[in-house]
Amino acid sequence: MRIKGFTYEVNKHLESCTLNNTTVIVDGHNIFYSMYRTSGLPYALGPESDRFAAYIKKYFEIFKKANVNCLVVFKGGHENEDALDIHREMRQLVRGKDFKLGHFNNKINPLFAKDIFLQTLKEMGFKCIVCCRNDIVQECVALARHLSCPIISFNIQYCFHSISYIPLEPGKTFILDENNNLKCQKFTREKFLKDYKITVEKMILFILLLDTHIFEENTYNNFLLAIRAKTFQIKYGFVLKWLHSNNENQALRTIFEQISDTDRSKFLKEREILRMKLLGKTEPKSNSVVNFINENEFQIEDKDALWFEKGVYLHHISIDYVDLYLYKIVKGSHLIEDFNADVSCNICVDVIKYAYDLLTNFKGDNLTLWGDNSTQTQNVDKLSIAKPEYKADCCVFERGWDNVKDLFLFEHFLIETFQTFNFDALETAPADSRMLLIALVFFTRKKVEDVVPEIYSVILSYVMLNVVAEKVNIRVIGKAPKIVEQPSLDPITDKDSVLTEDCEIAAAVMRKYFEVSDDELHLIFDLKTVHPLVEFQRCLKELNNLNTLCGASYDATVYSRTYNGTFVYKILCDIKESDNAERFITNMLNPAATVLAFVEGMMRVYNRILYEF
Repeated sequence: MRIKGFTYEVNKHLESCTLNNTTVIVDGHNIFYSMYRTSGLPYALGPESDRFAAYIKKYFEIFKKANVNCLVVFKGGHENEDALDIHREMRQLVRGKDFKLGHFNNKINPLFAKDIFLQTLKEMGFKCIVCCRNDIVQECVALARHLSCPIISFNIQYCFHSISYIPLEPGKTFILDENNNLKCQKFTREKFLKDYKITVEKMILFILLLDTHIFEENTYNNFLLAIRAKTFQIKYGFVLKWLHSNNENQALRTIFEQISDTDRSKFLKEREILRMKLLGKTEPKSNSVVNFINENEFQIEDKDALWFEKGVYLHHISIDYVDLYLYKIVKGSHLIEDFNADVSCNICVDVIKYAYDLLTNFKGDNLTLWGDNSTQTQNVDKLSIAKPEYKADCCVFERGWDNVKDLFLFEHFLIETFQTFNFDALETAPADSRMLLIALVFFTRKKVEDVVPEIYSVILSYVMLNVVAEKVNIRVIGKAPKIVEQPSLDPITDKDSVLTEDCEIAAAVMRKYFEVSDDELHLIFDLKTVHPLVEFQRCLKELNNLNTLCGASYDATVYSRTYNGTFVYKILCDIKESDNAERFITNMLNPAATVLAFVEGMMRVYNRILYEF
């Protein structure tokens, strides 16, 4: 929905209110897309995952202080193929190919951003709900009605439903009063209708006349002239007054006299759609989250018709898989990468195809890869691996996920892909690093050129965010630690063996890699250096999605404690310039002996998986 200038009208009808010890519905899909932009974090070199997670925590911490329980709703996929086509047309305008240094593109979110958002909210104790196939606005409204609570969002569509709507302003946060009540303002349809003395039916006419997502902006020029609207720029107030002065039949006659027969037919069709949505005549579909939220726990029954929707709701099935399963779409890149090279998702397309095969019981359908400028159809059979041994009529998940891990579906993929895999070596690494190591090995095997500098850069990011940051603040400059050369130690993979004093030294020598100025970015930015890092991020994300789908044999990667794009890119540049990754890291971290030993321990596990068959 898009009604020019209507946000100002909304603000005129707000009422002050407070929230405490209650529940709210948060349109997470709507809020997420503005959060990385309002965080002000750089994104050209990849996600600053740790800082983005900290920003999200700070933003939502105020709800915790007011004891407000947030049910955060996300859009899983597109409700129909028409909606998917609209998304694709809009997507052409937000490609990473359009990125220019110095120009912030608020439509580009770095990879992992949505995962970080979801992971952080879950970590804070908020419930994240993914609506699989339905309109997210309708889902939020249904939940709000069911729970008798307000909706928080930027989306003005909620103004026209019979619920309490708390609008947000980009970049602004809520504040608490002296009693820890959350201070906010709410909009209700009832007050709006009362203020303008119009009915809900007239409100629907108002939407049809002014929503430029339904009709093009100039469609009603003749009508506006006929009712003597003084300006076409800010016309909602005049139209509201005109609707008040005319009964519904008179209004319809005047409108129809000034538009074409084609537009009249469309008007009547869209009017019925709005009446169904806004008059409360639509019942939640069988796959609506309202039907799931009634039960604290629910089982997926044998050959359950709703196994997919429940799998998405229970977070066994990634959001990324909804359009894949429903429409056979593999989405190419809208990220910042080298578009003269292969599209970054090509490196892990076989991971995606295996996931699709598991979801469809190896039907062997064609998938459509959305590239940058064109579509490319690839056949599942050509790239999919051999089917694991299991029996199922619909798919391997038709009975739920209780025993899926025992089928070793993820391990099957690794063995089939690599022909062998050193699981014993993997077990010697920290549990939260194993998916990272799998992705690094997968990435290395897929690349022809040497990627040792990239491997060291990523492992260093994990060590700094996951090990060092657990003991010291890697961004705060305190008293300068004494930096002297230390005897080398044997490699280790035990986090507890890393000393706090060594973490302080590592933070001091590595701190410069966590910051980048605009001037420095212009000097170091290179798409050919960025591209393999984006490819690796794709591998890490898709392998994590697959691991979760297959019953989570391994702990999921916590991106905010693993990958900082600025750090990885900047230290990669220095490693490449040095010509010897191992010597460069050794020289830099030698004074932090136990940190260096941990880095070497991680590299040893990586090399064992890569080379020992």
